[in-house]
Amino acid sequence: MRTTNRLFSPRLWRDTRGAELVELAFMLPFLCVLLIGIIWMGRAFNIWETLNRAAREGARVATTRSCASCGSTIPTVASVENAVVNSLTASSINQSNVTIPAGCTGNLSSKICYQRDVVLNSGSSANDQESGAIVSLSYAVSFPVPLTSGGGVRWHLGSITLTAQAQMREEN
Repeated sequence: MRTTNRLFSPRLWRDTRGAELVELAFMLPFLCVLLIGIIWMGRAFNIWETLNRAAREGARVATTRSCASCGSTIPTVASVENAVVNSLTASSINQSNVTIPAGCTGNLSSKICYQRDVVLNSGSSANDQESGAIVSLSYAVSFPVPLTSGGGVRWHLGSITLTAQAQMREEN
């Protein structure tokens, strides 16, 4: 009786049943990493847009006078910060990650940098120059690893700091 080794059978090497399953096993981790990266970048872009909207809201409050009969009263740093924080709260952004951007020189609060009477354009004469307010803030975004919250500790791959700045012209 003749015994043949089935492993070296030419018919076995030509059989392609199950090859798709092996290919899927190799490609599935790469596809998952790609999908998670797309979700993370989408969330970071969403947060960046929200920060820009909050900075614009703060700059809007900074350039408007509080009332017509009050004269030339300017908004306080606290009122500008409240406008920014209210805008972030409406979008469910954690205010504990909001910080003052590095290198900011102006009226600092606990979360934002607020600058008034800043020359926005350099005109040829003093009448051509426009002054305004600038509001800027930073936010640290971390990238958590999914399905790793065992034991109350969540793993993070890293973080980036997003900075938003808005400027508006003061109307006299």
